[in-house]
Amino acid sequence: MWCGRGVALQAQLSRMAFFGVLLLTLAVADVVTWQATWNGHLQQQIDAAHQDLELRAQNLQGFLSRYELLPELLAVDTVFKQQLRVNKLAPNILNAHLERLNSIIGGSDVYLMDRHGVTLAASNWRTERSFVGKDFSFRPYFKAAREGKLGRYFALGVVSRKRGYYFAHPIHSTPLGAGGDDDALGMFLGAVTVKVSLDDLEQSWYDAQANIMVTDRDGVVFLAAHPNWRYHTLGTLSLEKRQAIQKSRRFAGIPLQPLPIVHEEKRDAFSRLLTFKQGIEPNLNTSRAFSGQGKRFLLYSLPLPGTGWDMHTLVDLAPASRHAFANTMIVTYTVGLLFLLVYVMQQRRAAHMARMALERKTQLALKQAHDELEIRVERRTAALQQSNEQLSVEVRERKKAEEELKQAQSDLVQAGKLAAVGQMAAGITHEINQPLTAIRAYADNAQAFMQRGRPEKVQDNLVLIAELTETMGRIVNHLKVFSRKSPETLKATSPAIAAQEALGLLESAGKVWGIDITVNFPENADSYQVLADDIMLQQVFLNLLKNGRDVVKGQDGAKLWLSMWVSANHLHFAVRDNGPGIEAEALDQLFDPFFTTKPVGKGMGLGLSISYGIVRQFKGVLRGENAAQGGALFTLELPRLKKSQDEDHV
Repeated sequence: MWCGRGVALQAQLSRMAFFGVLLLTLAVADVVTWQATWNGHLQQQIDAAHQDLELRAQNLQGFLSRYELLPELLAVDTVFKQQLRVNKLAPNILNAHLERLNSIIGGSDVYLMDRHGVTLAASNWRTERSFVGKDFSFRPYFKAAREGKLGRYFALGVVSRKRGYYFAHPIHSTPLGAGGDDDALGMFLGAVTVKVSLDDLEQSWYDAQANIMVTDRDGVVFLAAHPNWRYHTLGTLSLEKRQAIQKSRRFAGIPLQPLPIVHEEKRDAFSRLLTFKQGIEPNLNTSRAFSGQGKRFLLYSLPLPGTGWDMHTLVDLAPASRHAFANTMIVTYTVGLLFLLVYVMQQRRAAHMARMALERKTQLALKQAHDELEIRVERRTAALQQSNEQLSVEVRERKKAEEELKQAQSDLVQAGKLAAVGQMAAGITHEINQPLTAIRAYADNAQAFMQRGRPEKVQDNLVLIAELTETMGRIVNHLKVFSRKSPETLKATSPAIAAQEALGLLESAGKVWGIDITVNFPENADSYQVLADDIMLQQVFLNLLKNGRDVVKGQDGAKLWLSMWVSANHLHFAVRDNGPGIEAEALDQLFDPFFTTKPVGKGMGLGLSISYGIVRQFKGVLRGENAAQGGALFTLELPRLKKSQDEDHV
């Protein structure tokens, strides 16, 4: 009974551990999936917002530039100069003249101010909120015109209560610098001002469902696709700024409350993540100012050169959250399904083991029954014979099943090896490519020496080509040996010789390109051996040297170092270059198949993966990192054969 309780308790603990691992795996997978999907979608939104804002900023600046030169053109009108000098024209004649000019240029208003900033005539003279007689000397655009500059200013009109962008140009009695003895204010007679409405531009943003807003240097929203966004601020204004804005009467006493932002996360100089107060966030689909559920938004901003303004776009990140949630659910269901399959397989295995235990118990019972039948053989011969025949049949079937099981296991092992051969086939092209390249180089050299009448050099190159073809044959033979059922045999091999042969192959093929290669081996380096295959070791060193060469070739002072040192139980090799080193994000993927930092067509990403597999086959370790002196550093560590071990493998 206690044994049964112990088994039940062990099964319960096993199930708890299984589901604990399941929950931990799901948590990690969900977090990774959510972050990757969220960041990817957010970056897409940032890129789209940047492109959209650039186009809209160009559109806004182009719109304003259409009116920038109009005040200067109007300032040369002799009618304005005469009126400012002698004031002889009837007011309505001058007002009508400005009214006609405004209808031609398509502005909001055009008006003429004297030297004191008082409006003498205006195109809106017929309206109830006419500018005629109003003093605008406090406006910055008039002050700039009085100083001889082009005045530019955006404000809410104190008379018209309409927003507009103002361009003002001074009017002088004579050109600047021409002299003259006019009144006490010198040559400045007054200013002509053109007011431009941006309502149509805002309406185009609203119609296109573009969530655009423009803020001044104080962070006040004065242009926006949605009307109720206007006259809010992106941050809290200081007391000094509020007093300065009120003094300028730029927004005519509007309180300028900040947008209800409860959390802000700055990503870079142009983008921020904002969370608005629960229930009153900006609604991007209606003209209402605030409503919703406290979601997150992307605020992307671009400065408008020459204006002191910033243009912003507000992007709802709910689609990014939904996309991340959907991907997370897919990963959750997939991982859960995999664990469910594993759990079912474990339960089936447990049931199979229980059946096997029952069969063993049954066999024991049958044996006991057989002993009893032997004692009663004389009394129950017929029944015993029948039982013996039945047992014989079951034994034969069981033996047959065991033989079939062994055969199936052998076939599975062979199938696994053939599958590995299929995977290795992807790397054969990479391994044979080196001797093929060298053969081509030797063949070209032989042809050149033949033309020069130097047969002894031709003979040398042909000998080298023969050696390389033998090397290629041995590489292919490794694949053939691996595919056979007989295991591959390793032998005592000198890795120092393999490294020197790889370096010689690289130099003989003419692929060093003026790189300074330093070899630092002990004097008796060739005498140290490991249990390995010399061709495979040569391939490992060749891959490491080629990678270092490809990194530094073409740079000034290109160098490679090939070093070896010996410890008590291992042989150590290092290949270092003085290139730019390995990027941090690539360190964890160096030995993954098909991962490469080379341009497309320059590498398959198999060299380091193949080398890593070969070194592991020899019970060694291959590492890649950035050297302290700069550049990349690859270290190879192989178990060293002692002399007694060498004799065992001769």
